[in-house]
Amino acid sequence: MCQGEIGDCYFLCTLSAMAEVPERIIERFISKEVNSAGAYKVDFYVNGIETPVIVDDWLPTKYGKPAFGSSNEEELWVCILEKAWAKLHGSYELTEGGLPTMAASHLCGVPSYDVEHKDVAEDIDNFWAKLQAADSNNFTIMSASHGQGEEESELGIISGHAYSLISVHIIESDDTEVRLIKMRNPWGSGEWKGDWSDASDLWTDELRD
Repeated sequence: MCQGEIGDCYFLCTLSAMAEVPERIIERFISKEVNSAGAYKVDFYVNGIETPVIVDDWLPTKYGKPAFGSSNEEELWVCILEKAWAKLHGSYELTEGGLPTMAASHLCGVPSYDVEHKDVAEDIDNFWAKLQAADSNNFTIMSASHGQGEEESELGIISGHAYSLISVHIIESDDTEVRLIKMRNPWGSGEWKGDWSDASDLWTDELRD
């Protein structure tokens, strides 16, 4: 799982979502093996054109750990891709903001689009059908919260933050159809605290199974 304390959460969110299909991450690496030179070439898509970026494995650190993105398993691929992303844009600082679709188009090389909540609120059934279709086709899906300042709400949602959308599900609870989405915070910390959270009383043993 990708995680990072600061910086380009939209890029890390996209990596986290892409990692659900590992081949999509592997395809970005032209240099696929650790090498003594410590040099790696990775591919992005700029305006649809494959654009290679070469970086070394000297990484900025903070308190002895990667200063920005990293992996729970201490793998190098997150740091290398993030450094190449920063180089492509000029610096780590210049990648701090943005939208998930920007990172997705650069990483996946296919058209990406945003959907605003206000545009689907009146026809949520149609939007849910699109989510189901995207999930069944293994699309890379992200979401983002409104606001700024990265403040955590009482329900655990962080303002101005990006999340990976991992999967969508329909379950039956008390003879009622419930639609659930499984999401991941690329920071690796902070969780949903509302209905259907891990601690929610709505879960029965049968539903947990």
